[in-house]
Amino acid sequence: MADETENLKKPFVVFYRKEIFALLIISLLFVAATAFFFVSAFTAHNSEYLDIEKFPSDKRIYKLRIELNSAPAELFELLPGVGAKTAQRIVEYREKIGGFKTIEQLQKVKGINKIMLERIRPYVYIARPQTAPN
Repeated sequence: MADETENLKKPFVVFYRKEIFALLIISLLFVAATAFFFVSAFTAHNSEYLDIEKFPSDKRIYKLRIELNSAPAELFELLPGVGAKTAQRIVEYREKIGGFKTIEQLQKVKGINKIMLERIRPYVYIARPQTAPN
């Protein structure tokens, strides 16, 4: 009977200093890895591209601005309602005319009508040509 009460008084698991230190290090590594995962998941995404359709139209942030005369077709695909074919047509028409002079010229591209033009207008611009200094 005395042996049973002695066994009950002993702790079930005994940790020594080295084991406690190792558990502490493992716990810290787990916390650091978890923190890194969450921070990178929310900040390290492709910030070059914005899914502009996720914003309600009255609260959209017009951060995505595409320069019509230099952007590749892949960027045009980010515009609302513009797919791969229309994006390629924009690039082909741009090359054909030697560059856009006005945004309204986009209406001459097959697949872009007046309504579509007004929808994508906030996201496109034409850079002013740089003039040589006198």
